[in-house]
Amino acid sequence: MTRLVIESPDLQTPAQRLSALIIGIAGWILWLYVTFPVLTVCGWLLDISICSVWMNWSGGYMSLQELMQFYAGIAVGLFFFWFFWMKIRLSRRYDASKRPVAQKLETVAVAKAYHVDHSLLQQCRRSRIVTVHFDAQGRIIQLQG
Repeated sequence: MTRLVIESPDLQTPAQRLSALIIGIAGWILWLYVTFPVLTVCGWLLDISICSVWMNWSGGYMSLQELMQFYAGIAVGLFFFWFFWMKIRLSRRYDASKRPVAQKLETVAVAKAYHVDHSLLQQCRRSRIVTVHFDAQGRIIQLQG
């Protein structure tokens, strides 16, 4: 079986690979930063000794209240950001004058462009599930539908 095109990291530039690694590491650090206080509070409420020590070292219950206010402010800010983003997206979606006009491609032109059989392409368009096989250069070699 040939390798899938999306499983070809050799097609990425080193800068793209490095930026994906940096974004991944930043995402995991952010995830740990958010979950660590929640796990500490859960451990403190369950009376786990290491969590109680960490809670006291971090400033105790008063510090926790301040931190929760900070987290609540961030959550409210993210909600409003999401809300206004959705309003903008929905207003742009329903403005028909700004929509690009989709070009309807004939199946003959598509079949010719991708070097596949026209009747097989018609069959795949009617099918609910289509499997596409590629060669090493990313060209379509077989359609199953």
